[in-house]
Amino acid sequence: MPLITRFTLVFALLLGLFLTGGARAAGPVRDGPVQAELVSELEAWQPGATQWVGLRLQMDPTWHTYWQNPGDSGLPTGITWRAPEGFQVGELNWPYPLRTEMAGLVSLGYEGTVLLPVQVQVPADLPEGRPLTLSAEATWLACAEACVPGQASLELTLPVATAVRPGPHAAEFEAARAALPRVDADLQAEAWLEGDHLVLGFRLPTALADAPVVEFYPTQGMDLELAAPQRLSRTGEDLRLELKRSPLNPQPPRTLKGILVRPGAEGWALALEAAVADAPKVLPVQSSLGEVRSLGVALLFAFFGGAILNLMPCVFPVISLKVMGFMEHGAQGRAQGMRQALLFALGVLVSFWLVAGALLLLRAGGQQLGWGFQLQSPLFVVLMACLFFLLGLNLVGVFEVGLGLTRLAEVGANSSGSWGSFLSGVLATLVATPCTAPFMGSAIGFSLTQPVWASLLVFTVLAVGMATPYVLLAAWPGLLRRLPRPGAWMETFKQAISFPLFLTVVFFVWVLDRQAGPEAAAALLTGLVLLGMGGWLYGRFWMSGRLLPRVLAGVFLLAGLAVGALGADGLASAPNPGQDQTSWRPWSPQTVESLLAEGRPVFVDFTASWCLTCQANKQVALNRPEVQEAFQERQVVTLRADWTHRDPQITRALASFGRSGVPLYVLYSGIPGDPPRILPEVLTPGLVLQALQELPASGASRKEST
Repeated sequence: MPLITRFTLVFALLLGLFLTGGARAAGPVRDGPVQAELVSELEAWQPGATQWVGLRLQMDPTWHTYWQNPGDSGLPTGITWRAPEGFQVGELNWPYPLRTEMAGLVSLGYEGTVLLPVQVQVPADLPEGRPLTLSAEATWLACAEACVPGQASLELTLPVATAVRPGPHAAEFEAARAALPRVDADLQAEAWLEGDHLVLGFRLPTALADAPVVEFYPTQGMDLELAAPQRLSRTGEDLRLELKRSPLNPQPPRTLKGILVRPGAEGWALALEAAVADAPKVLPVQSSLGEVRSLGVALLFAFFGGAILNLMPCVFPVISLKVMGFMEHGAQGRAQGMRQALLFALGVLVSFWLVAGALLLLRAGGQQLGWGFQLQSPLFVVLMACLFFLLGLNLVGVFEVGLGLTRLAEVGANSSGSWGSFLSGVLATLVATPCTAPFMGSAIGFSLTQPVWASLLVFTVLAVGMATPYVLLAAWPGLLRRLPRPGAWMETFKQAISFPLFLTVVFFVWVLDRQAGPEAAAALLTGLVLLGMGGWLYGRFWMSGRLLPRVLAGVFLLAGLAVGALGADGLASAPNPGQDQTSWRPWSPQTVESLLAEGRPVFVDFTASWCLTCQANKQVALNRPEVQEAFQERQVVTLRADWTHRDPQITRALASFGRSGVPLYVLYSGIPGDPPRILPEVLTPGLVLQALQELPASGASRKEST
């Protein structure tokens, strides 16, 4: 462990100091692989001046000493001063270090020769010509394949003079000061938590804005896992650096303090300190529907998004079943219809609370999740397919379960019970998760950046918006009178409604094929056949009272569930990415960054196989020939970020745009500093074509035109 290693090195250093000791010397002192001395920028002490002296360490080849934060192992160089009367000696200044890695441990330190400068305030009343000596006890740890503690008692004696000249080490002092991290008022930075990462968002000063590589080195603490890669991405002038938190410190830091370093021959370092927030920063974007900047706007968007969610194709089967239930309850009186509508609303509300609670708890535990996260599980997809298949068989008349699935779907004559309406609200919420309605995505994305109470409030209003149309139908029975009266025709309608449910099963089988491959889809289809056999045996022989058919029905039902679930679970380790054989390229932050650096316009489709809205948008808009031709004419690079499987990078990208789920469509102009544009969740060819027509000429296009 790095912590144990550090304690061991401290003990070794103290033991070495005790055993070695050393005489004070006015010149260089060598201890093991390091030669140390005190040096001055000037040849004399100048009365009343503030001047530079320094500890100069010269290491043998392959050896290194350590920075103020040594990293995963090591010890920083230390020094204790004994100054003449009236002298004031400041603290050591640390030029930015080199990063070295060995055996999985990262060290921050120096190789070759390093000068650690310090400022000395010289008294103003010193008599000229008198020599004065500044003494120090220096300690260090030098490491190569092994580590050797070192120490030296050093002296620097200089005369006092009013007129002084630079000394032989003046150039080294100038270079050391240039390598010191500097404070720049133009550096804008903030930090926030994203799961097991600390994200640093910053904007460099104009003179340094073109730096291709920037790294962050903490000046203290063990908050970061230094061996983990630091992912740098750029959006216009805004940079984002992802830093892995260290498992040695379970509590996140309140402040991120360190230096931004551009390594290399033309390197530099900037001092940085930023308070750590709990929520991700939302990047500036151009949005066709406006940005959610306040809780009030988020609540308004949530209500309308929930209401519109009823019109999305994934909720259609449950809407049809619910309308049939209202026709029955309307005949029984207004009070009965209102009671059932409120129970349905309660089911929707409780389901949204459970989804929101699970989502918030998992995100707090470091999971990168968003809306519809449960559909990233092949097992959940299998269970949903089996549920809808059984509901379809029930509706078509293969079997009747009275107070069970029939009541859940609210299509039977005995569906007036409380559990039926409540569970139909739960079912409506479950089937709504593959869809994202207009306004809904921005509202949920905003909610996940707020405190828990605000997040739950947004999800509550979203549920209220979804349930409101049903409550209004029950409150005004006059609306129901326009519907046909209940009668024998409802049996035919009930059977017809089974086909949308079977289409939903086809959708879930297709999703599983994309997630876990054709073998898992075949296992699910086999399980559905077994379920069908069990349902047929149940409907045909259950009421006969004979034991064998009942046992066989139960065996087939359980076998169908087991084959589908175990097949998906066992084969999910070999997912089928299902990339379209089109011009779309896979998305990555690095791809976006490199394309924007070339001045290329970029269109990103954040999608998932289980997102029905995403699939509809592909067929209706994105895959249309005129849209594809417009992409080519405008030289727009099209990227697809597939969120079918859990992908923390895509989740973080969604959060940076204020979203927590798909679909999300982002259009970059390719012009530096121009914020990306977000298109609506539901696309039409006209919307995409208009956005492309309003796209200014990109850097790449301008270069080709010249």
